[in-house]
Amino acid sequence: MVALTVQGCGGGWRYVGAISPGELPPRQQVQVWQGRRVVVLHRVAIDSSTVRGIPYHLPLACDSCVVILPRSGVDSLRMGNMETGVVKTVALVVGGLLALGALLSPALRSDP
Repeated sequence: MVALTVQGCGGGWRYVGAISPGELPPRQQVQVWQGRRVVVLHRVAIDSSTVRGIPYHLPLACDSCVVILPRSGVDSLRMGNMETGVVKTVALVVGGLLALGALLSPALRSDP
């Protein structure tokens, strides 16, 4: 049960089968896997020989921050959204605390 709950708080990363050339929506977050190394990018553009994007922790407008990776070195891509994971985690924690408070509230009241 706990494993399912924790997994529900993730960024919803999903494997991208075929890498098609083109530009993804600017805010789309992409995990680019190269062996055991992973880079999370946004503002991703893919062409016949490269995958390019901006590291996720940097602003979309940072043109000098662009990372260019050769497609031949990319093992796989996964798309997701890290903000969604954070929101789900916060909602789960707050909801759990509220539920616990509701359960304990009648036990704390002492009627004489």
